[in-house]
Amino acid sequence: MQKGEMLYHYRIEGPAPYGKGALLSAEHVLLGKRFLLKSLTSRQPGTESYRERFYNEAKLLAGMVHPNILQATDFFEHNGGFWLVMEYYNGAALDRMIEHNGPFPQHFALHFTIRLLQGLRFAHEKGIVHRGLCTSIILVDRNGGLKISDFGVALLKYGEDLQEVGQGGDAAFMSPEQILNPFTVTPQSDIYAVGMILYNMLAGSLPFQEESAVDTLLNQFDRTIPDIREFAQDTHEELALILHKALEKDPANRYQSSLEFLNALERHRIAMLPSTPANGIADSWFKRRRGLVMSSLVGALLLASSGGYYYNWINSYDIILKLQGSNTIGAELAPSLAEEFLKKNGAVRTRRVPGKNHEELLVEGIMEGRRNRAVEIKAHGSTTAFEGLLANACDIGMSSRRVKDDETKKLSLLGTMTSRANEHILALDGVAVIVNSANPVSRLSLDDTQSLFTGKTPDWKGLTGIAKAAPVHLYARDDKSGTFDTFKSLVLHKQELTKAAKRFEDSVKLSREVSTDPNGIGFIGLPYVKSSKAVAISSGGQPILPTAFTVATEDYSLARRLYLYTPGQPKNPKIRDFVEFALSPEGQAIVEKTGFVPLNVRIGNSYIPTNAPERYRQLASGSDRLSITFKFAADGQLDNKAYRDLDRLVRAMSAKELQGRQLLLFGFTDDAGDTNTSLALSNQRVGQVAQELRSRGIMVAAAEGFGSSLPMADNSTKEGKQRNNRVEIWLAKR
Repeated sequence: MQKGEMLYHYRIEGPAPYGKGALLSAEHVLLGKRFLLKSLTSRQPGTESYRERFYNEAKLLAGMVHPNILQATDFFEHNGGFWLVMEYYNGAALDRMIEHNGPFPQHFALHFTIRLLQGLRFAHEKGIVHRGLCTSIILVDRNGGLKISDFGVALLKYGEDLQEVGQGGDAAFMSPEQILNPFTVTPQSDIYAVGMILYNMLAGSLPFQEESAVDTLLNQFDRTIPDIREFAQDTHEELALILHKALEKDPANRYQSSLEFLNALERHRIAMLPSTPANGIADSWFKRRRGLVMSSLVGALLLASSGGYYYNWINSYDIILKLQGSNTIGAELAPSLAEEFLKKNGAVRTRRVPGKNHEELLVEGIMEGRRNRAVEIKAHGSTTAFEGLLANACDIGMSSRRVKDDETKKLSLLGTMTSRANEHILALDGVAVIVNSANPVSRLSLDDTQSLFTGKTPDWKGLTGIAKAAPVHLYARDDKSGTFDTFKSLVLHKQELTKAAKRFEDSVKLSREVSTDPNGIGFIGLPYVKSSKAVAISSGGQPILPTAFTVATEDYSLARRLYLYTPGQPKNPKIRDFVEFALSPEGQAIVEKTGFVPLNVRIGNSYIPTNAPERYRQLASGSDRLSITFKFAADGQLDNKAYRDLDRLVRAMSAKELQGRQLLLFGFTDDAGDTNTSLALSNQRVGQVAQELRSRGIMVAAAEGFGSSLPMADNSTKEGKQRNNRVEIWLAKR
């Protein structure tokens, strides 16, 4: 491709400054932003099966979001060719750094290898074997960041079927088994390549790097790899042993996972840290000398090309906020909000630093000329949100269920946790009941769902559409999860989840298990349905699928709210700033982008139930329903979400497309009272909402109550009654 040539929406700038010509740098002409392009053109690009395979695999690559993997952002077909689009990374290739600087100090080599393995571990857990790791595709930046730049030669695993993308890797880094058969590689082949990369950094050269690729391959297969200490005499004995195990010829003798390799390096790194003196002033001694310790560990690395970049990694940051609680919120939504929040607070860019496990990370904002700022996120379940607030271990509690009465009492020193000052509804979500996509079941009642998950229905036979006997395999979130609390409250009630259910702390893993098990059924947050199939759920009415609109109106039986809980009078001003940002239109755009249902007002489905009262049908006919439904607290007043919804509705009605349209308000109650009492209460509540809107200058064309005549849920449960006490908002036709 020539400079200036157009390729789809991208204007070619030329070869990327790394990747040995395999990557092109290009500008997206509509966005004005630089990206990387890689050709994945087939030898036979015209076949439909080839096209379908590549689009499916590209979607999986685009879902690999990790701080140590170059993000794939787009994939397109152009003039018979297939192209992968990736983020542009302002870094240098590792092979160039070795070429210009020679052998790396051990602590540098350790740092970059650990980052490499963290990214590789993420890919392996998604079933992806890279197959082409080498120093030319490992990118590093001046802050010590690292990204794996090219999964274009990866093997993507769908069940037991391995499918190829691209053609092989670099001979100097190839494992013996990959040389024999490039289509039967496993994660151990990638581990061998990482071992070679570490060897290259420590020695400044590779053990086998002949003039021809054939000679290199033969040496990889036949010759014993020289001990690293022959080339880098100062290499610590333990590190040499770790490296030797990673480079075993027989994959069965290597580390069996990237996590095992990573743990070995981490233990060695920690063992090499200076020990704390054993005396009474040890703590103060270490603090006074922390700068010297960090200097000796971090140092600097000079890249003698392109103006001579000075490489180091920054360990200096201030944690400005600590979030703790729900895995549903903490997995992706909270980090995405934290990134944009840090940018609003002056960060020029951000990075995610993985913690000790999948549920913990640090979102760090890079601040030019001053100490970095960071947001700490620990997502071990909603229960830990309130434990963290009680122990003063976090600033904001993330929860995918509402605070319980006993938790409210324990946290009374922080205020009334159910008040508007403490409780903030961040987004809406649906607990989706999911099955394998091949499962014929498409709808279930709440009773059926309860029977399945309590073990009373151990076989699929007899359920809608299934005639063949097959055992039910159950998948559930762990006890600390707000998703499980919601499911227990709305589905199980006082029944116990069967012990036969497999439990998961990670939502993505649960969904993946169901998607590969024809007899599986589980429950999960709406964004994590992924490749599984959600079923419609009925609760005293018609079955309703979990969609963005049915969740937004809270008509779906298993719709739920996602919460942020804060002290009523927070000492840290960033707490209020973060909450307001998260609830702002900008923050709600991030909510939607991450797959949850935002609190924005929108026009949606105007379906009118066949059993609706005639007057309701007359008024709603031809009108449009809005996505918000006003709910009420136990004292009969509008609940916390409703007060914010009033302001959201005012903003929405000022938009050009809604100006001049009048509102219709329809009120409903549960069946706790007789017909006349229910009708009076529904009229009272609909009048309350109408008054609030009129006081804000919003015209209301009709406000009528219909008592308990149109239940959306079973009135025999507390949750069902809460769902039935509502005021729907409709837009009259022009």
